[in-house]
Amino acid sequence: MEAAAARALKHFVIEQKDYTILPVSQGYINTTYQILDGNRTDFILQRINSEVFPDVPAIMENLITLLPLLKEEQYHPISFMPTKARLPYYKDEEENYWRLLTFVPDSVAFDFTENPEVAYEAGRILGMFHRQLNNIQAA
Repeated sequence: MEAAAARALKHFVIEQKDYTILPVSQGYINTTYQILDGNRTDFILQRINSEVFPDVPAIMENLITLLPLLKEEQYHPISFMPTKARLPYYKDEEENYWRLLTFVPDSVAFDFTENPEVAYEAGRILGMFHRQLNNIQAA
C-alpha cells in the first residue's frame, strides 16, 4: 500500500522530495501515513474510506468550509494541501480518494485511554470545537 501512497503523494502541490512514507497503525476508518522529510513529519496522507464516506467531495467541501472558522488560540490549525488539479483530494485510477494534511507538531493520537487527564483533554478540545462552530448556519 505504500506504493499507492507514494503514487498519490506525487499529485499534491508540495515540494517533490524523497519522502519516507510510514503507515500509521492507529485509527479504524481511513488508511493513514506519516510523510517524513528526514526525521521530521511534514504531512499526513490519508486514503479516505469511501464505504464509510460515500460522498468524499461533499465531506471535503464541508471540511474546507469549516477549517478557517477554527481560530481559537489553543486550537492548532491544519490545512489540506491541494492537488495539481487544485482539488483538496486526489482520486486515483482505482477510485480511491486521498487527502494530504499538514502535520500538527507534537501531536499524539489515541484510540483508547484509561487516563482521566487524557479523557478530560479530549472532551475539552471537543467542546472547543463545538463552541467555535456554534453560530454556523447549516446549509
